[in-house]
Amino acid sequence: MTAPDFADWAEKIEGPICDDLMSLHHNRYIWKSMLAMLEQNPKAVFHSAVNEWLSRVYSTTQAVGIRRQAAAGSGEITLANVLKQIASSPRKVTMEKFLSLTPELSRKDLLKQWETNWQSGSEGFIDSARVKTDQDRLSEASAAVHHYVNKRIAHLDKVVDEPPLTYDDINGALDTFGSIFKRYYRLFTGKSLMQLTPLLGHDWVEAFEFPWATPEFSPPYEGDFG
Repeated sequence: MTAPDFADWAEKIEGPICDDLMSLHHNRYIWKSMLAMLEQNPKAVFHSAVNEWLSRVYSTTQAVGIRRQAAAGSGEITLANVLKQIASSPRKVTMEKFLSLTPELSRKDLLKQWETNWQSGSEGFIDSARVKTDQDRLSEASAAVHHYVNKRIAHLDKVVDEPPLTYDDINGALDTFGSIFKRYYRLFTGKSLMQLTPLLGHDWVEAFEFPWATPEFSPPYEGDFG
Protein backbone atom coordinates (compact mmCIF):
# COMPACT_ATOMS: atom_id res chain seq x y z
CA MET A 1 0.00 0.00 0.00
CA THR A 2 1.41 3.40 -1.03
CA ALA A 3 2.02 5.84 1.82
CA PRO A 4 -0.07 9.02 1.63
CA ASP A 5 1.59 12.04 0.03
CA PHE A 6 0.81 15.63 -0.93
CA ALA A 7 -1.50 14.65 -3.80
CA ASP A 8 -3.39 12.18 -1.62
CA TRP A 9 -3.91 14.73 1.15
CA ALA A 10 -4.96 17.40 -1.35
CA GLU A 11 -7.58 15.08 -2.83
CA LYS A 12 -9.02 14.32 0.60
CA ILE A 13 -8.97 17.94 1.74
CA GLU A 14 -10.65 19.29 -1.40
CA GLY A 15 -13.06 16.36 -1.72
CA PRO A 16 -14.70 14.28 1.04
CA ILE A 17 -13.40 16.21 4.05
CA CYS A 18 -14.55 19.54 2.62
CA ASP A 19 -17.93 18.03 1.68
CA ASP A 20 -18.42 16.64 5.18
CA LEU A 21 -17.57 19.89 6.94
CA MET A 22 -19.74 21.90 4.54
CA SER A 23 -22.61 19.55 5.33
CA LEU A 24 -22.19 20.18 9.06
CA HIS A 25 -22.07 23.95 8.49
CA HIS A 26 -25.15 23.70 6.27
CA ASN A 27 -26.99 21.84 9.05
CA ARG A 28 -26.12 24.57 11.52
CA TYR A 29 -27.29 27.33 9.18
CA ILE A 30 -30.68 25.69 8.61
CA TRP A 31 -31.08 24.95 12.32
CA LYS A 32 -30.23 28.51 13.38
CA SER A 33 -32.51 29.92 10.67
CA MET A 34 -35.41 27.75 11.82
CA LEU A 35 -34.95 28.86 15.42
CA ALA A 36 -34.92 32.51 14.34
CA MET A 37 -38.01 31.91 12.21
CA LEU A 38 -39.93 30.48 15.16
CA GLU A 39 -38.78 33.19 17.57
CA GLN A 40 -39.93 35.93 15.19
CA ASN A 41 -43.34 34.40 14.55
CA PRO A 42 -45.82 35.01 17.40
CA LYS A 43 -48.29 32.64 15.73
CA ALA A 44 -45.88 29.69 15.71
CA VAL A 45 -47.28 26.63 17.45
CA PHE A 46 -44.80 24.63 19.54
CA HIS A 47 -45.26 20.98 20.43
CA SER A 48 -42.86 19.04 22.62
CA ALA A 49 -42.87 15.96 20.38
CA VAL A 50 -41.74 17.97 17.34
CA ASN A 51 -39.35 20.20 19.29
CA GLU A 52 -37.61 17.24 20.91
CA TRP A 53 -37.38 15.37 17.60
CA LEU A 54 -35.83 18.34 15.78
CA SER A 55 -33.36 18.95 18.60
CA ARG A 56 -32.42 15.27 18.80
CA VAL A 57 -31.90 14.88 15.06
CA TYR A 58 -29.81 18.05 14.80
CA SER A 59 -27.62 17.50 17.85
CA THR A 60 -27.04 13.81 17.09
CA THR A 61 -26.14 14.49 13.46
CA GLN A 62 -23.73 17.28 14.39
CA ALA A 63 -22.12 15.41 17.26
CA VAL A 64 -21.54 12.28 15.20
CA GLY A 65 -20.12 14.37 12.34
CA ILE A 66 -17.67 16.16 14.63
CA ARG A 67 -16.59 12.89 16.19
CA ARG A 68 -16.13 11.46 12.69
CA GLN A 69 -13.78 14.27 11.63
CA ALA A 70 -11.92 14.06 14.95
CA ALA A 71 -11.09 10.38 14.45
CA ALA A 72 -7.53 9.58 13.38
CA GLY A 73 -7.59 5.84 12.85
CA SER A 74 -5.64 4.22 10.04
CA GLY A 75 -7.38 4.67 6.69
CA GLU A 76 -9.99 7.15 7.92
CA ILE A 77 -10.64 10.10 5.62
CA THR A 78 -10.83 12.81 8.24
CA LEU A 79 -9.21 16.14 9.02
CA ALA A 80 -7.64 14.72 12.17
CA ASN A 81 -6.12 11.79 10.31
CA VAL A 82 -4.70 13.97 7.54
CA LEU A 83 -3.03 16.18 10.16
CA LYS A 84 -1.66 13.10 11.90
CA GLN A 85 -0.15 11.84 8.65
CA ILE A 86 1.33 15.23 7.76
CA ALA A 87 2.91 15.59 11.19
CA SER A 88 4.61 12.22 10.77
CA SER A 89 5.82 12.96 7.20
CA PRO A 90 6.42 16.74 7.06
CA ARG A 91 9.00 16.53 4.27
CA LYS A 92 6.20 15.63 1.85
CA VAL A 93 4.73 19.14 2.21
CA THR A 94 7.31 21.51 0.77
CA MET A 95 7.52 25.22 0.17
CA GLU A 96 8.09 24.69 -3.55
CA LYS A 97 4.97 22.55 -3.83
CA PHE A 98 2.94 25.27 -2.12
CA LEU A 99 4.38 27.96 -4.41
CA SER A 100 3.65 25.91 -7.52
CA LEU A 101 -0.11 25.80 -6.82
CA THR A 102 -0.64 29.46 -7.73
CA PRO A 103 2.17 30.50 -10.10
CA GLU A 104 0.18 33.56 -11.18
CA LEU A 105 0.50 35.12 -7.73
CA SER A 106 3.45 37.07 -6.40
CA ARG A 107 6.18 34.72 -5.23
CA LYS A 108 7.12 37.25 -2.56
CA ASP A 109 3.59 37.26 -1.12
CA LEU A 110 3.38 33.47 -1.22
CA LEU A 111 6.73 33.14 0.53
CA LYS A 112 5.45 35.42 3.27
CA GLN A 113 2.33 33.25 3.66
CA TRP A 114 4.44 30.13 3.84
CA GLU A 115 6.85 31.55 6.40
CA THR A 116 4.05 32.98 8.53
CA ASN A 117 1.85 29.90 8.58
CA TRP A 118 3.96 26.82 7.95
CA GLN A 119 7.71 27.22 8.24
CA SER A 120 10.03 27.20 11.23
CA GLY A 121 13.67 28.11 10.69
CA SER A 122 15.17 27.70 7.23
CA GLU A 123 13.76 24.27 6.36
CA GLY A 124 11.89 24.08 3.05
CA PHE A 125 9.14 21.82 4.37
CA ILE A 126 6.26 22.20 6.78
CA ASP A 127 6.99 22.54 10.50
CA SER A 128 5.52 19.42 12.13
CA ALA A 129 5.25 21.25 15.46
CA ARG A 130 2.70 23.64 13.95
CA VAL A 131 0.69 20.73 12.60
CA LYS A 132 0.77 19.04 16.00
CA THR A 133 -0.53 22.25 17.56
CA ASP A 134 -3.50 22.08 15.20
CA GLN A 135 -3.98 18.42 16.13
CA ASP A 136 -4.13 19.43 19.78
CA ARG A 137 -6.63 22.17 19.02
CA LEU A 138 -8.90 19.71 17.20
CA SER A 139 -8.66 17.20 20.02
CA GLU A 140 -9.37 19.76 22.72
CA ALA A 141 -12.28 21.39 20.85
CA SER A 142 -13.98 18.06 20.14
CA ALA A 143 -13.27 16.31 23.46
CA ALA A 144 -16.70 16.86 25.03
CA VAL A 145 -18.50 15.93 21.80
CA HIS A 146 -16.34 12.86 21.22
CA HIS A 147 -16.90 11.65 24.79
CA TYR A 148 -20.67 12.16 24.58
CA VAL A 149 -20.99 10.29 21.29
CA ASN A 150 -18.99 7.37 22.65
CA LYS A 151 -21.03 7.20 25.85
CA ARG A 152 -24.56 8.08 24.69
CA ILE A 153 -24.87 7.58 20.91
CA ALA A 154 -22.42 5.03 19.54
CA HIS A 155 -22.78 3.14 22.85
CA LEU A 156 -25.13 3.46 25.79
CA ASP A 157 -23.32 3.50 29.09
CA LYS A 158 -25.19 2.57 32.24
CA VAL A 159 -23.77 5.52 34.17
CA VAL A 160 -23.15 9.00 32.79
CA ASP A 161 -21.00 10.98 35.20
CA GLU A 162 -20.65 14.27 33.36
CA PRO A 163 -22.86 17.26 32.37
CA PRO A 164 -24.93 16.84 29.22
CA LEU A 165 -23.56 17.98 25.89
CA THR A 166 -24.47 21.58 25.03
CA TYR A 167 -24.99 23.43 21.78
CA ASP A 168 -21.98 25.55 22.76
CA ASP A 169 -19.87 22.39 22.80
CA ILE A 170 -21.06 21.48 19.30
CA ASN A 171 -20.74 24.99 17.86
CA GLY A 172 -17.35 25.58 19.45
CA ALA A 173 -15.98 22.37 17.99
CA LEU A 174 -17.38 23.15 14.55
CA ASP A 175 -15.90 26.67 14.61
CA THR A 176 -12.46 25.30 15.49
CA PHE A 177 -12.61 22.59 12.82
CA GLY A 178 -13.66 25.16 10.24
CA SER A 179 -10.90 27.61 11.15
CA ILE A 180 -8.19 24.95 10.95
CA PHE A 181 -9.58 23.35 7.81
CA LYS A 182 -9.53 26.61 5.84
CA ARG A 183 -5.78 26.95 6.43
CA TYR A 184 -5.05 23.46 5.14
CA TYR A 185 -7.41 23.98 2.22
CA ARG A 186 -5.27 26.96 1.22
CA LEU A 187 -2.09 24.96 1.73
CA PHE A 188 -3.13 22.01 -0.42
CA THR A 189 -5.22 23.65 -3.14
CA GLY A 190 -3.73 27.13 -3.48
CA LYS A 191 -7.25 28.55 -3.13
CA SER A 192 -8.81 30.56 -0.34
CA LEU A 193 -12.03 29.26 1.19
CA MET A 194 -13.92 32.20 2.64
CA GLN A 195 -16.63 30.14 4.32
CA LEU A 196 -17.83 26.57 4.76
CA THR A 197 -21.51 27.45 5.03
CA PRO A 198 -23.01 26.99 1.53
CA LEU A 199 -24.75 29.94 -0.13
CA LEU A 200 -28.39 28.90 -0.47
CA GLY A 201 -30.08 32.12 -1.46
CA HIS A 202 -33.50 32.87 0.03
CA ASP A 203 -35.81 30.63 -1.99
CA TRP A 204 -35.40 27.71 0.44
CA VAL A 205 -37.56 29.64 2.94
CA GLU A 206 -40.51 29.12 0.57
CA ALA A 207 -40.87 25.62 2.04
CA PHE A 208 -42.08 27.26 5.28
CA GLU A 209 -44.38 29.89 3.79
CA PHE A 210 -47.43 27.66 3.74
CA PRO A 211 -48.80 25.05 6.18
CA TRP A 212 -47.44 21.56 5.66
CA ALA A 213 -50.58 19.90 6.99
CA THR A 214 -53.92 20.46 5.26
CA PRO A 215 -57.07 20.57 7.40
CA GLU A 216 -57.88 17.07 6.11
CA PHE A 217 -54.54 15.53 7.09
CA SER A 218 -54.48 12.82 9.71
CA PRO A 219 -51.15 11.29 10.77
CA PRO A 220 -50.67 7.52 10.41
CA TYR A 221 -51.43 5.31 13.38
CA GLU A 222 -48.32 4.93 15.56
CA GLY A 223 -48.93 1.22 16.04
CA ASP A 224 -48.30 0.61 12.31
CA PHE A 225 -44.65 1.51 12.81
CA GLY A 226 -43.82 -1.06 15.45
